[in-house]
Amino acid sequence: MDLKELDYVDPSSHWYYQHKAKAILAAVQRHAVRIDSVVDVGAGSGFFCQEALKVYSETTAYCVDPNYSEEQLGYRQGMQFVLAPPESAAGLYLMIDVLEHVPDDRALVLEYVRAAQDGAIFAVSVPAFMSLWSPHDVFLEHYRRYTLPELVSTLESSGLEVLETRYLFGSLFLPAWIVRHMRRGGSPRSDLRPARPLVNAIVTSILDLESRLPRNKILGTSAFVIARSRG
Repeated sequence: MDLKELDYVDPSSHWYYQHKAKAILAAVQRHAVRIDSVVDVGAGSGFFCQEALKVYSETTAYCVDPNYSEEQLGYRQGMQFVLAPPESAAGLYLMIDVLEHVPDDRALVLEYVRAAQDGAIFAVSVPAFMSLWSPHDVFLEHYRRYTLPELVSTLESSGLEVLETRYLFGSLFLPAWIVRHMRRGGSPRSDLRPARPLVNAIVTSILDLESRLPRNKILGTSAFVIARSRG
């Protein structure tokens, strides 16, 4: 998760991070039975990498983020926090809400594709739809939001084979659109806030129901793709 949002929410309980982690790991497991190493690109707090380790426990894990301070570097909770990618190839690359932070998204993907194991899995999520652009994106220093076809095009042009695509948080698109249009022109700030237990439970239930429906390729606040390196 983005280091900027650590002051706002606890990912271990907040509905947003819990639902996204479940959706991502369920998709990864559909396409990868065994993973011996994982690289979390733009890892921030390392939350998604830590969730992956709950499934793939016998795994070497690296959290890569150029924004880590000296105090944040090193080994903890089964993960190595580093500023630059490891030299060794990995079997799973997590790119969770990172491509929107760089001017050249394709160049970033290419860097990791060239270093990946043959058949490595790439789990990639990005914020969806420029119509949802708001002070939230400005606060998090985004360059863009994506449609699914735009994300697929970026990944395929980087040499990846796309295996699965969907939007996440489809049931929240309309309320998010309304709130963000009301806030346009406001001061940059994150939209995520701590959720009261009842609200957290209700939103989680809605999203759990959504996850049982056919894969949504119409609307959502996040676009998500599972892809594989071609070797």
